Amino acid sequence: MERQSHCTPHQHHVTALFGDHEQSFELKPGTTLVQLTERLVELARQNHGWPTGITVRFDSAADTAGRIRSRQDHGLAKSAKTG
Repeated sequence: MERQSHCTPHQHHVTALFGDHEQSFELKPGTTLVQLTERLVELARQNHGWPTGITVRFDSAADTAGRIRSRQDHGLAKSAKTG
């Protein structure tokens, strides 16, 4: 059976597999591993046990956009210091 993706473009997508179901959510670019772990801990509490599998799909377009923004912000910060 092929699964359809319901994630929006330019978002990272996580699917946690439990015994009889799966739960999916999106991560904003820049989300840390600590924040991802906290989200998975909350899902484990809600489902009374840890997922049997976790899939993380990274959207490279989101990553590229984040790097471009970061470089632009860094450039603005440098010019503010020197100007």
